[in-house]
Amino acid sequence: MIERNLIVDTLGYNLQIKHQQPRKMLPGMPVASSTTIIRHNVFSKRQHGSREMARPNVLVGHWPVSGSGADDRYVVYGNFFYENPDESLFQGEGNIALYNNLFVNHFGDAIRIQPHNDIPREVSIFCNTIIASNTGIVLARGLGSLAYHQWVIANIVFARSPIRGVPQEKNLTGMPDEAGNYLVNPYVSPGQMNLVPRDLKVREEAQEQKFFDDYPDAGLDFDGDPHERVRMGAYSVGKGRPQWLPKLEIKPFFPALEEDVRAIHQETVTSKTNPKGVIK
Repeated sequence: MIERNLIVDTLGYNLQIKHQQPRKMLPGMPVASSTTIIRHNVFSKRQHGSREMARPNVLVGHWPVSGSGADDRYVVYGNFFYENPDESLFQGEGNIALYNNLFVNHFGDAIRIQPHNDIPREVSIFCNTIIASNTGIVLARGLGSLAYHQWVIANIVFARSPIRGVPQEKNLTGMPDEAGNYLVNPYVSPGQMNLVPRDLKVREEAQEQKFFDDYPDAGLDFDGDPHERVRMGAYSVGKGRPQWLPKLEIKPFFPALEEDVRAIHQETVTSKTNPKGVIK
């Protein structure tokens, strides 16, 4: 678990997780698939970093290509990625779920899923809000990638080239200067920036997908509020104002709200699987 960090103005990566070797079969070593969660962090390279060591804000390498650990995955949600003059905001390969994040890069690309030391494998990219001057989302497959489930859906992407490598029909896309038609206040500095969708226009594009809820906290938006039944972007479509305007500070925690939402979610699960509410 990597959560609630503020990482800014590094020379190289804000965060890098190297590609992994197979786990050794030692006593107590897990054999089932595991998840590395990266959530509710703020990553910024607004001050350029080192151009000789141009690096993404965050890079995650592949899991073991075979054996124990091969089915591990990264789950990346609720993060604010801001500015990188020389590289993309996020780069990854292997098994990745990327959702409910905010990406803003006025200098270049936002998300690049591409071969690095291996290939993209199971990839799910959904419900992100993205503003980028160049490319919003790139999914560059490697040899063997087509054998894996990969989808990009329900993202709001404003970029010169919004989505490359996969169909963009089930996403809301446009040029960077169109963001203000769909988002409340996208063109200002962190602390004033408001990327909440303008309700009516975005609702017309929103998608209803039940498989979203197969991922941890996918039913909660960037703020931790419940997503509506139809979704598009990182915020709930019906939200009036965010609880926290994204800025370069540690993202606050709303414990009461998140506990209430989890309680509601648990009650819903119980009612579906155990209609009489019998405790087993």
